[in-house]
Amino acid sequence: MHFGFYARPVEILGHDRVDGVLMERTRVENGACIGTGEMFTVPCGLLISCIGYRSSAIEGVPFDERLGRFVNNDGFISDRLYAVGWARRGPTGTIGTNKPDGAEIAKRILNDVQPMDKPGRKGLDALIAKRQIRAVTFRDWQKIDAAERQAAEGENPRLKFARLDDMLDVIGNEAIETQQVKK
Repeated sequence: MHFGFYARPVEILGHDRVDGVLMERTRVENGACIGTGEMFTVPCGLLISCIGYRSSAIEGVPFDERLGRFVNNDGFISDRLYAVGWARRGPTGTIGTNKPDGAEIAKRILNDVQPMDKPGRKGLDALIAKRQIRAVTFRDWQKIDAAERQAAEGENPRLKFARLDDMLDVIGNEAIETQQVKK
């Protein structure tokens, strides 16, 4: 296995099987990965895709197609609209860069948004109770997380639940009916 930096895949080569990958050399400009136009081929017989994803444009929100991210100023797009992670920077970075990025934007939102004459969390709790919705709390999530970790086999860090009912069994609740929230 070889790790190649400053390069991005352009095309998978081969007919009935993978013979290689056409790559383009890249450089970093203003924190973004930019193609140089210089191509090279990496011969291979196996290809494992794990390069992430490219954000999709949302109607009415400025999007930079070339960089694959929303147009933003340090995460701020417009009034009450922010971007984090790859939506902010384009498909670069890892969980290690995206998690602190989310915390940074959360702090910015707290600073930018002025308190309103609205009930906030108490209002949400009242709405949930009125609609008889069983919300999954942070403590509930911790129980689910612990159960997934405990169910891990071998060297795996966890065994993810694939069914809602299995998660709800862990937190001791009957199945929650899916409800449409009307605007």
